[in-house]
Amino acid sequence: MTVLHFVQESLVEQLHRACQQYPPDAVMIYTLVRAVPSTVTVRRRDDKWLPIHRACRRHQSLAVIRSLVEAWPSSLRQWT
Repeated sequence: MTVLHFVQESLVEQLHRACQQYPPDAVMIYTLVRAVPSTVTVRRRDDKWLPIHRACRRHQSLAVIRSLVEAWPSSLRQWT
């Protein structure tokens, strides 16, 4: 595993965790999405959910949902 791959996996995991926590860390989510927009396209291996699925499931704020959708609008058409 390359260092870049390890860092990307870590960022993906952090984004999934941030979307799942309540209350959300909106600043963390916004920062991760802006820094590495591709993280919103990665499903977790265990349940195949995207960050948008976790955020919606936890009834996150409109600002959080908007930042995820703006990073990848097609996420709204992805299955869970």
